[in-house]
Amino acid sequence: MPGQLTSYRVFIASPGGLEKERRAFRDVFHEFNEDVGNPQGLHFVPVGWEFVPAGQGRPQEIINQEVEMCDYLVLVLHNRWGSPPVGPDESVGDVPTSGTHEEFLVAEKCCDSVDKPMKEVVPLFKAVDPDQLADPGKQLRQVLDFKKCLQDARSHLYREFSDDIEEFKREIRRQLNKWSRGIRDVEASEIQEPSIPPTEVSYVNPPVDPNSELNSNVVSEAERLAGEGKLVEAEERFASAVVGRADLNAINRFGHFLSRLGRLSQAQITYERVLELATDDGWKAIALGNLGLNEWTRGNLDAAEDYHKRSLAIEESLGRKEGMASDLGNLGLIEQMRGNLDAAEEYLMRSLAIDKSLGRKEGMAIQLGNLGLIEQTRGNLDAAEDYHKRSLAIEESLGRKEGMAIQLGNLGLIEETRGNLDAAEDCHKRSLAINESLGRKVGMANQLGNLGLIEQTRGNLNVAEEYLKRSLAINESLGRKEGMAIQLANLGSIERERGNYDSAQSYRIRSIDLYRQIGMPHMVEKVQGWLDDLPDE
Repeated sequence: MPGQLTSYRVFIASPGGLEKERRAFRDVFHEFNEDVGNPQGLHFVPVGWEFVPAGQGRPQEIINQEVEMCDYLVLVLHNRWGSPPVGPDESVGDVPTSGTHEEFLVAEKCCDSVDKPMKEVVPLFKAVDPDQLADPGKQLRQVLDFKKCLQDARSHLYREFSDDIEEFKREIRRQLNKWSRGIRDVEASEIQEPSIPPTEVSYVNPPVDPNSELNSNVVSEAERLAGEGKLVEAEERFASAVVGRADLNAINRFGHFLSRLGRLSQAQITYERVLELATDDGWKAIALGNLGLNEWTRGNLDAAEDYHKRSLAIEESLGRKEGMASDLGNLGLIEQMRGNLDAAEEYLMRSLAIDKSLGRKEGMAIQLGNLGLIEQTRGNLDAAEDYHKRSLAIEESLGRKEGMAIQLGNLGLIEETRGNLDAAEDCHKRSLAINESLGRKVGMANQLGNLGLIEQTRGNLNVAEEYLKRSLAINESLGRKEGMAIQLANLGSIERERGNYDSAQSYRIRSIDLYRQIGMPHMVEKVQGWLDDLPDE
């Protein structure tokens, strides 16, 4: 352990009702300092109102002085906003409406000051139960309005966590790791591994029950708001549609919303609710298929395959072609991830044929795009480009922004492979902008990684590293193993190019470990080959 430690103070701001998270916050700091920070000469100090000594003057002002002495502030909110402070300090900008709000405003002001140490403010929101969202009281309404302000201003990239305290701990560890990397200023590549291709999953939205037309209108409104990037408002609409109702269509589509935002734990609970409420085999198949998609996103391929095969068996017994097409397409993605391209192509072709017979354009666009990715992997760029352009044309005709973003990213990968970096950058930036407007974190991570590889090819290693680390951070927050593995390998390549062989080795070992967990032996072999080729320092 280094003889001298440099300390960094992190203030946790939160109203009442989050005592469990505040205790976990302190526990994570203790573990992180012991395992990671102290050996690197760093020590992170948790600070909160409970650590502030008594003194003269307005109590909140004494707390504010502690905030001003901190390097970072983590704001944690759930369903309470807090009480208005006595004699609020209006010099911080907006008039504070609670003690926690005042601490946030003080921290923001410090970030803009050269005289204060504050480096970053991190807002975290604990997921609110749909029952509460459907009928928010004054306290929750203030939290939602504040969250909406952050969403509209895009001044802070807020994150969300579930009721699982381990998920909160993972988020705090992720922040500590990010800060420690930045503090060390690691001048964080040989062969470049392309960023994870943005494959697209295929959902099924069954016909709406004519008896629930009014509720369907609410769900459609929620989906419209989500498409415009108004995620706070969209979630409130969904909550009003699912609370107190056994409307499986609404619950299912709410699960899609949560999944697209990367809130996989909540999506799983939602799909499990569909499975529990299902009284017919059709709905059971839909729920099983969506649970399979959740496992696929997490990189749990065997579990995903089991869910999809169970769903497919039911769909085949019912003769429901749309469901069969979706499951076949998703089984193709599993084989593609495993590196079994011929098996993947067979599944995708079967899915495409069914979608064509049904005139199901959305499904056709999805599978055309995925077939393009297979041709990219094989090196058949012209064939891949044709598939992606056909897919993009359909997506544009449907006005499906998510699909347009995916295919723009895929076309960017082709231009990058051809060496047309400016054209590739344009595609990836257009895709990133759409994904950001939709709040679609998986797509954001994909395109940040792709932009990082372009900058690496140009020789701009610092810029490349920043893109890749932003991608890695999003993938870590989602628990998305494949995305984490690919960006760790890419960061290893940057370190290799800089001549930092020990660091390159560390990144690649972590990447290999994740690929083994997922069950991707072809990628284990590839990254192991790069690892073996590292020269001795």
